[in-house]
Amino acid sequence: MIVREEGGALVLVRQVDHSELAGEAALQLAEPAPPASALVAAARVHDNGWREADEAPTWNPRTRRPHTFRDFPAAPYRAIWRRGIGRAIELDPRVGLLVLLHGGRFFRADADDPRDRAFRDALDAQCSDLLRRAGLEGSLERAPPEVERQFEWVRFLDALSLVACGGYDWARRPQVDGVRYDIEGPPNELRVAPWPFREPFSLEVETRRVRGTAFSGEAEMRDALLRAQRRVERVRVAPG
Repeated sequence: MIVREEGGALVLVRQVDHSELAGEAALQLAEPAPPASALVAAARVHDNGWREADEAPTWNPRTRRPHTFRDFPAAPYRAIWRRGIGRAIELDPRVGLLVLLHGGRFFRADADDPRDRAFRDALDAQCSDLLRRAGLEGSLERAPPEVERQFEWVRFLDALSLVACGGYDWARRPQVDGVRYDIEGPPNELRVAPWPFREPFSLEVETRRVRGTAFSGEAEMRDALLRAQRRVERVRVAPG
């Protein structure tokens, strides 16, 4: 779940809707890395493991808001990525490889939690197996150049959609082929430089507006979510 505060309310965007937005943006790329179909599909489904979590948000006692993708508890977070990667592989092994690279790099080899390290090792082995099946060699951290380039585009599209959905500042500035991209915007309009798309375009995403910015517990939060107003927001993407 993506959560932002706006005018005394919380605006929520499901991860699966954010992911769909990334797929729509992928269709606008001027020169997507081949095979373009795998890139578009991976961008579109890269967060599909979050579907169940989106439908049953949990309360974070620290923030007193729904858990977001940034503060999700560790055990279900691993399960989300296991589920999402599995679904992507079933769709197409190449798509699954790109989603695995995207999710796997959130888990560090030197993570404090041994369960995170073990999960990362399992993903690394799965990545190597998918590469071998494609006649390629590599690992989670050292994918072949042609695969790494597609993964960089997925990461760029993820960043673009996150900014569009949540207003996040993307301090790392996503990189593709050694080029750093700036993604900035006032609300409802993003500016991208350098410009990688064919022409300016618009994206639409469904949001849920919840009264209040904090809740006393799970029950109060769920009651507020049941009464959330659903809206479609339109975001224009243009050259910076």
